[in-house]
Amino acid sequence: MGGGKKQTIGFWYLMGLHMGVCKGPIDMMIAIMGGDRVAWSGMVTGNTRIRISAPNLWGGEEREGGIEGDLDVMFGGPDQPPNDYLGAKQGGGHNPAYRGIFSTVFRRGKVAAMNPYLKRWAFRVRRTKAGWESGVCWYPEKAEVDVGPAPELKPQGKPTSPLLELLGFSIPPVIVDPPVPPRILCANPAHVIYEILTDTEDGMSHPAGMLDDASFRAAADLFHAEGLGLWVRWMKSEKIETILQQVLEHANTLLVQDPDTLRFRLVPMRDDYVLTDLPSFGPRALGFDNPCTLESMERTTIEEVVNSITVQWNDSSDDGERSITLPNQAMISAVGDVINQTKTYACCPTEAIASRLAQRDLDVLSALLARVRLRCDRTAYKITPGAVIRLTWPALGIVNMPVRVLNVKTNDMDKGNIVIEGTEDVFGFPLTSYLKPQPPGWIDPAGDAKPSPAIDAYEVPFRDVVQEIGLDAARGLDPMTGFLGLVAAVPPGLSTGMTLYERPAGGQWADAGAGDFTPTALVAAAVPSSYEPTVIQVASLSGDWDILEVGTVAWIGTHPDAEAVRIDAMNDEQTEITVARGCLDTLPQSWGIGARIWAYDNDSARSQTQYALGEVVTGKPITLNNSGPLDPDLAPQDSVTMAGRLGRPYPPARMLIAGAAAPEAVSGAFTVAWRHRDRI
Repeated sequence: MGGGKKQTIGFWYLMGLHMGVCKGPIDMMIAIMGGDRVAWSGMVTGNTRIRISAPNLWGGEEREGGIEGDLDVMFGGPDQPPNDYLGAKQGGGHNPAYRGIFSTVFRRGKVAAMNPYLKRWAFRVRRTKAGWESGVCWYPEKAEVDVGPAPELKPQGKPTSPLLELLGFSIPPVIVDPPVPPRILCANPAHVIYEILTDTEDGMSHPAGMLDDASFRAAADLFHAEGLGLWVRWMKSEKIETILQQVLEHANTLLVQDPDTLRFRLVPMRDDYVLTDLPSFGPRALGFDNPCTLESMERTTIEEVVNSITVQWNDSSDDGERSITLPNQAMISAVGDVINQTKTYACCPTEAIASRLAQRDLDVLSALLARVRLRCDRTAYKITPGAVIRLTWPALGIVNMPVRVLNVKTNDMDKGNIVIEGTEDVFGFPLTSYLKPQPPGWIDPAGDAKPSPAIDAYEVPFRDVVQEIGLDAARGLDPMTGFLGLVAAVPPGLSTGMTLYERPAGGQWADAGAGDFTPTALVAAAVPSSYEPTVIQVASLSGDWDILEVGTVAWIGTHPDAEAVRIDAMNDEQTEITVARGCLDTLPQSWGIGARIWAYDNDSARSQTQYALGEVVTGKPITLNNSGPLDPDLAPQDSVTMAGRLGRPYPPARMLIAGAAAPEAVSGAFTVAWRHRDRI
């Protein structure tokens, strides 16, 4: 017997790598990525050696292999010794220790198979308190901000191995198991700004004494309390001014110089003032403490307003680019079009913070704010950008309008006048009083939008889905899913339609599209259960009941117990309708006086979102009229539990027992008869 010769189909590739990651030292290394996959995860806070055991990271030896080998982690501390592996490879008796740099040394391990090209390595690290130029972090108590739960990192293979001691390493290694940290800790924006201003090697080299420490600490306290942490890539290839401005925009903060001390102050633009305490500006003739001339005032029109904001951000868990869009539905409805603006927040670490930044910007951009330009004398010399003043100008009917100062110009050629440019503050917008000497004589007869007096949410039946998308497409839908439908009676006053808002259990309200109010009536005389055509007495008609067409499908009652009927005739007085009973997937029932009939066939609202079996979905109709949409908080709401109505078989029709639809008793042999029907 002979043995076949082994066939070589490829090779494992081994390399020794010295990788400089960033300026050191750092606080912690959290994960190592290879080709965008997690090769290792843990928490390393000091110089050590770890074992990366992910040989199947890219498919194992039959494909592109993975990473396996020992990695020396070097934080770059001031007493870090030379690395023994690098010393052996470089030769000579004097080798650099690579202090001041966070780097790693891969000790000739496996880096790939089959493919002789090295995949990209990436390191997830944290630096908040370590690496400050003075050796001591400024205000360390608030340097780190908890921004939420850490993402789950699932490395290929075993994440860590027993520690291998590195000779001469003076910093004890710390590895925490389990490897995934429970929370994400990011940098406080105030600390980032502080370090940018004071760092003499990579920053702007301002002495710490040039910073107003009290204002920086107050800002740090505010950002910490808000949970506003950032992950900032401080790249030498970028201008330091660009990075500084980026951080200021994320935190919605201005950096100004105090006119008295010339120290830098941080001014977060927040709702942190009392209107009556603000410096007051107004016409000189009226004796204001800060007399001024109102050179210009412009108010944003509704056609200019941004009513949708898209925020682009980089997820700190995988450096992936993400985006989130937030609409102002009321403004969109008023304008009749979406006016979107995109903003990039590259230092935003989580979706939760991205959502907050989007809401903040949308509040500002969608507000109909006024822009003003004031010319003042030297009494206003202490006013700096970011400050809030209150403006009174009786000729325009303005009293105590809060104005956020955006720019201050000193014109030495014009008697030292000071020009202040600002905008009506979005936080104080509701506080502004407008005096109207002559109220308008015309009143909009539509009035404010009113809520619907009655609604009913239901799971859309198969027949309605077919009408929307066609039979073939409806058959192709997952039968274990369902769609939300909603009928709503016409509200009082004038209305132009409605918008359906939907919310799954535990989710957020979302716009599900436009709809029309449903013609309704109330049953005026008891209706028995019957398979025969039935004449129903109706009253309290509303909506477009008077123009209903023969053949319209309607509901009687409320879901999930409603009965579907077909309107086959209506008398001239519209007080009687003749209907076919137990249509679609329903059976005839008895109905008492006051049961509501919904002629929903052409007038309702239906969502396009598919929901899973058992999911509870809530809907609400937002009334629209010429005055704008109804406040969503005032709209009624109703819920439905998805029960697979889309795929359920229809019950048989006209079931007769011994020739009767509902006999009280039957004895002996008897016949049961029915008519077949199905949804197809």
